[in-house]
Amino acid sequence: MSDAVSKRRKVQQTNVQQALLVETSCSKSSIARILNTLHDSGVLVEGALRDPRIRSIRGDLTRSAAAVGQAMTPFGPLINTMTLPTRPAMRWDYISPMALIYKLSQLSTGFCALMLGVIGALRPNEPLRIVLFCDECRPGNVLRPDKGRATQHLLWTFANFPEWLLVRDQGWFTFGVVRSAAIASLPGGISNVMKRVVHCFDDFAATGGAISSNGHVIFKAKVWGFLGDTKGLKEIFGSKGHSGFRICLRCKNVCRFLDEQIAEHSYLVGLRCPQRHRFDVCSDAEVYEMVDELERVAVARPAGLKEMQQTFGLNYEPEGILFDRTLRGVVRPASGWYHDWMHVTSVSGCANVELEQVLHTLSRCGIRFETISMYFAEFVLPKSHGKVNPDWFTTKRIGRGQDKDGWKGFAAEILTVVPIMNIFLQDVVRPLRVIDERVIECFALLDRILKLCMLGPGKAAQHIDLLEATIDQHAELFAAVHGAVIKPKFHFLFHVVDHARDLGRLLSCFVTERRHRMVKAPSAYIYNQFERTLIASQLSSIVGRFATAIFEPTYLENPSEVTGDIAAAFRTVALTGPVLSSTVAHLLCGCVRAGDLVMTVDRSVHEASHFIQVVLGGLPTVWVCLKTRSHLGGRRYSVEHVNAYFEEADNVIAPLMWGRDGDSISIVLPPASALW
Repeated sequence: MSDAVSKRRKVQQTNVQQALLVETSCSKSSIARILNTLHDSGVLVEGALRDPRIRSIRGDLTRSAAAVGQAMTPFGPLINTMTLPTRPAMRWDYISPMALIYKLSQLSTGFCALMLGVIGALRPNEPLRIVLFCDECRPGNVLRPDKGRATQHLLWTFANFPEWLLVRDQGWFTFGVVRSAAIASLPGGISNVMKRVVHCFDDFAATGGAISSNGHVIFKAKVWGFLGDTKGLKEIFGSKGHSGFRICLRCKNVCRFLDEQIAEHSYLVGLRCPQRHRFDVCSDAEVYEMVDELERVAVARPAGLKEMQQTFGLNYEPEGILFDRTLRGVVRPASGWYHDWMHVTSVSGCANVELEQVLHTLSRCGIRFETISMYFAEFVLPKSHGKVNPDWFTTKRIGRGQDKDGWKGFAAEILTVVPIMNIFLQDVVRPLRVIDERVIECFALLDRILKLCMLGPGKAAQHIDLLEATIDQHAELFAAVHGAVIKPKFHFLFHVVDHARDLGRLLSCFVTERRHRMVKAPSAYIYNQFERTLIASQLSSIVGRFATAIFEPTYLENPSEVTGDIAAAFRTVALTGPVLSSTVAHLLCGCVRAGDLVMTVDRSVHEASHFIQVVLGGLPTVWVCLKTRSHLGGRRYSVEHVNAYFEEADNVIAPLMWGRDGDSISIVLPPASALW
């Protein structure tokens, strides 16, 4: 065999091995046994495996994964190592941000073109804005009493990305993973880790990163803030959180545990205060003044340290991120603290609490949970959203009424239940006049808040004044009718708009929570060198996915080429390449499947039949075949369609939920209706 043929075969073997590591969620040993069995059965082509023995195959897979991390870029290898001062000290592998962006721009022409567009949109000397995220995920049994395999997953993104990319997995990059059990012995905990992570982005701001496009295109980027839930942000910044008198670093005068002692018109306000204008906003410099005071008291008067920590709402953590003076121009503890609207509203949040209160109010008025379940059973969800769950309104989901965690359900379920419940209150309950009108109005405002947040990171930020006004109106009503069950997230909801104003984007954790799946699957079968093996697996997965990823706002899933009349009709216009068809499309409004009802920009309702993709002017364009439903007034539409035509997919604003209404259907208005 010639050297050229041998080298080509080795490359092919390596590519196959890397593809298996990316596409499968089983261990290397399992992959090796499967390949060995296929080889012994004569299924594999000759030369597919260097050595068919299980041990050799597993070694090849390990070396293939390691080779990705050892690949060199102008910014060094893709995987770097730092030492964490745990007990004992731990060598921690992480993915170098600058090297990763450069490598991905080499692998994907689509990503490279996207980055060029993002960089080209910057003003002179303007950096890209980096947002960091850290959260704990639990592979395996989430009910284990010990930490087990609980893992901190660190992600980051550029807030300048188009909003359609910020809500997709490819828009967020893994920095590193580390077991929670290892962090437990680290002084300062996760705050210490994040301090070191921020330093790894220093060169982005100083010398700049680069993408590979006919040479090197240089750009600069700066850490802008931290996205997370209440627990994650508390751990990053070392705040007291719910256990301190001061629960919010953005407000100087909001106190907990003192609601009964605070006078009505005093400077201090309680957690239940629904009036935004009474909050005294704290600056980043003022937070650092408190940090300096903690350092002084820890040395001069240690006995008073505990009381001062309670008063300031900050822990004295010398190894924490706020106590690193070199980061004071980078880390912004007040303005760079981004509360995620998903956790604030929908994870034991404001929506959960209010939904449970409304359900108990209806129950006391004689409207049984079974009646509500029957009403919901008439609704059909978009196919990618699943189906109406018959146990949504059972005792498994509904507490006793004073439970401040509220209705028990996933965040995605909240986004389904709230708009349908709002229709139930408006169409069924309001005419009966059996409950306080303020309860119905308050819930309608909650529905509008969620709809505004669901518009997308960019569009929601464009309407931030409307969102702020709606939150303020809702807070006044909620405090009046449900004041007994107010929890800290009631106050944090006020600050969701601060996050959007500072960043220019209203980010949520839906996408980052989905990214946890990439960590959970491989970590279930890793037993040795957990962090090193897992980060190599993550990098292989990222690189493999980017090599085939589609960086377009709209695209088809598993398309097939079309011939015949449809193809001939599209070829009457100037297009190049094949005509592709699919029953599933990823559009600006999310995933839409054939059979879903959708609304277009002219507010007409249609059934999506199938999707076509063609190349017009060098750009891929998606079209959708729509079967129009007749409008019968209000939210009612016909069951049968009246005509069918093709529409550009960008004109579809949302897939719709709908319910049966006699001989017609009634739709649930989409998020865009919050602007009407």
